[in-house]
Amino acid sequence: MAKSAGTFVTMKDLIEKGYSPMDYRYFVIGAHYRSKLNFSWEALDGARNSWKGLKEKIQEFRTNHTKQSGPSYNKHKADFLAAVNDDLNMPVAMRTVWAVVKDNSLGTHERLELLQEFDRVLGLGIADLVKATTKPLEPGLQKLFDERLKARKTKNYSRSDELRKQLLKEGISVEDSADGQTWKRVS
Repeated sequence: MAKSAGTFVTMKDLIEKGYSPMDYRYFVIGAHYRSKLNFSWEALDGARNSWKGLKEKIQEFRTNHTKQSGPSYNKHKADFLAAVNDDLNMPVAMRTVWAVVKDNSLGTHERLELLQEFDRVLGLGIADLVKATTKPLEPGLQKLFDERLKARKTKNYSRSDELRKQLLKEGISVEDSADGQTWKRVS
């Protein structure tokens, strides 16, 4: 980037274009500090989408709290530490972050614990995301959500789908995963 050539971008420019400082931070930590980082709006869009995906997974883990330890827990810790100790190899460290997110052998509690520990180096504010309060479902919606879970457990999938549609009409999106069902508010 060169200021004289008009290719210099400031944080103010990024914010005016709708990017957050964390979108940019995520973009920067995707490259090794000794490597040339080629800025493009497309690359920044990719970083923003990845960051958004990570935040959504954290939200999902918070709303569907499970505990399940596995041998991969210590492996992920060792992999992250090895990447950081390898001349701050942040691209490898970020691959480890995503390996933790996708590791279904761990419970959501253990995944959040690892992500918060990694964030002591990354500085993305993951701990704040984990601690953020989520407004609970209203009692009527919670009843529908619980009823849907019961319908899935008894393999009554038509009722389950009916309840999912009902919840969606109320602004609650329900997703199923190996860890169970989770919800999020949609507009």
